[in-house]
Amino acid sequence: MNIDPCSDFYQYACGNWIKNTIIPEDLTEFGILDVKSYRYKEQLRTIFEGNYQDLLSSTLSPSSFQVDSQENRNIDKMNYKLIKNYYSSCVDVDTYGEEGIPFFLKDLTRLQRELEYQKKWKDSFSISTNIFNLISYPYPTTDGLAIDIGGLFSLEIFSDNKDSTKKSLILTPPKAFTEAENIPLKEFEYQNLIDLTSSVLGLQNHTERDRRRLRLMEDNGIKTFTSERIYDAVDSAITLQTKLFKITNSISDYGHYSYSLSTAEELYPFIDWTNILEHYIPNAKDTLNISIQIYNIEYFNELGYYATIDDPSRPIHMDAIAKYLTVYKIVTEAPNLDSELRQLMPDSPFQTRASLCVEKVLDRFGLAVGRFYAMIASNGESDKINLDTIAKNIKSALIKRIRNATWLDNVTKESAIKKLVMMQTSTGYSTFAPDESSPHDIHRYMQGLKTDFGTFYENDKAVNQWIMRIYWNTLNRALSPTEWIGVTSPQVVNAFNLLSKNSIFVSAAFAQKPNYDKEFPDYLNYAGIGQTLGHEYSHGFDDVGSQYDEYGAERDWWSNATKVKYAEKANCFVKQYSNVSVTDKRGKNYFIDGTQTLGESIADHEGLAAAYDAFLTLKDSGKGYNPVLPGLHHFSSDALFFINAARSFCSKSSVDAEKNSIYDEHAPDSIRVNILFRNNADFSKIFKCPIGSKMNPHKAKCRIW
Repeated sequence: MNIDPCSDFYQYACGNWIKNTIIPEDLTEFGILDVKSYRYKEQLRTIFEGNYQDLLSSTLSPSSFQVDSQENRNIDKMNYKLIKNYYSSCVDVDTYGEEGIPFFLKDLTRLQRELEYQKKWKDSFSISTNIFNLISYPYPTTDGLAIDIGGLFSLEIFSDNKDSTKKSLILTPPKAFTEAENIPLKEFEYQNLIDLTSSVLGLQNHTERDRRRLRLMEDNGIKTFTSERIYDAVDSAITLQTKLFKITNSISDYGHYSYSLSTAEELYPFIDWTNILEHYIPNAKDTLNISIQIYNIEYFNELGYYATIDDPSRPIHMDAIAKYLTVYKIVTEAPNLDSELRQLMPDSPFQTRASLCVEKVLDRFGLAVGRFYAMIASNGESDKINLDTIAKNIKSALIKRIRNATWLDNVTKESAIKKLVMMQTSTGYSTFAPDESSPHDIHRYMQGLKTDFGTFYENDKAVNQWIMRIYWNTLNRALSPTEWIGVTSPQVVNAFNLLSKNSIFVSAAFAQKPNYDKEFPDYLNYAGIGQTLGHEYSHGFDDVGSQYDEYGAERDWWSNATKVKYAEKANCFVKQYSNVSVTDKRGKNYFIDGTQTLGESIADHEGLAAAYDAFLTLKDSGKGYNPVLPGLHHFSSDALFFINAARSFCSKSSVDAEKNSIYDEHAPDSIRVNILFRNNADFSKIFKCPIGSKMNPHKAKCRIW
């Protein structure tokens, strides 16, 4: 290492990794934590292309996952077969795909008939139960699951912000809008979008496939579209999505408004709330008490307005919404029918059919496939015990930091400590509703699911309906703070704080090398997964998390004096981050928005500090495990702690990707690391950074506690 750690610690810790890393061709950036995601996806592909015995052979802890008896293995094999059937039908889509065309066309016809009925008999557009059923798709998010409603909006189920014992339906603009840099339909080559729509609804009969499709359409009374009508539908869909996308990205106030069911029906009649709820949760005891939370109110006001315009001369009107839903259904589902249609998708040049199907299995089966992922990626109970011990030590260190914060008055201090003490921690995989260590529990979880329909389209539809049934049923019962349904899965590389539950979750995929290994010395584990745990605990006290109490309810528990002092401390971070920039290819500087990154900045700083305090306490107790690793004898265990803590942020990206990262809630990794360690007095002491050096400037160091 020829770089001075007191000059640029990010390059000191990550320089060699960056130099030797090649960004995969389908990505614009690649981080050190992405490596394990690629590796385990490949392992899962091998398992689903093999057999159940392959899975057993790869299981790290058979006793933890209860596969040490023949009865349990038989049950587990049945669960495995359900997923394997789905995967096989996905991979073999060219063999069986065309068999799914009649089923897809029938669903598309049902949608068109519903839309035509509305056009003929209603004064405004509304999403009825029948339409809702035909345009709803599970949409995996970084922190759980959403339901995509025809590309018009997304729906999630969470605890109510004001009362965590109650449920809320959360409505947001489409998740694809908030996660995309560009308008999704414009990611297509325009002609590909036309060709995709024509391949389903067009008049052309150039191939045997076309002729077979046309016969099916005629037999089922399905109307074909002329070329002119196809262009009109696609153009209308692009126009509407462009308008909605721009509304989503132009709003500065992302606050939410909470309504009763009756008020939501009055304000947003384009959604048939009552009938939809009665359809999905028919045995619900009290749907009237479910609150509806609307995020980005302007978006839904505009959408509701468009649903009432019955004037085809206007660029956006109720008929444009109908055309949009038709095109969206084709774009979402038709590529599942065969590889020819799949080739028209924007991402197709970079993704093999097998990798696409692994992604679908991981997304669709969530906790069910999460069991199999955990079996090959986790040491089960022993990892849980180790992680829980690290978490307990991190929490104790953070409690001590809060207790020593002299700027907090006693009442606020005790409230903060109470919140942290009550914060739940769930690591690795779910052990409740369902218990992923139990084959029998997963079997109950998958009850009623069939994946032997013979076509991928039917299998995918059946799995989607199963997911929706499970998800909607969470509205009708109390949820445990550590319940994973609708939250995350073991195979998702993530760790996060769910503020509404006052709980943190760390997946099995995240608790892997280089973050964690049961054989690692403490200085590596505490710098890796320990720093992450500290980070997630600290989110409970960032600019947003600090507004939630120990029960996950949104409530102000700060005294007026401490709120003022907290704001001063938070502003220190805002100023620091807002003063740095990234440079594009033309030499133009783009400055970080320190307010936008504030939550992550606070969590980074307090998480690292708590992890190091916990590591020191364990080391000083004489109970730690800190052997010198080969080739690293010239580093102290403290120095190795900080090096590994920095390495978890190592990433390589294109110049454009780094420029775009300034719009993220996380600062670009190089900036993130250097400011983080610059503010840590223990780092400067360990690396002997002189006052006035880049990593130990004269300016005061920012901290909360």
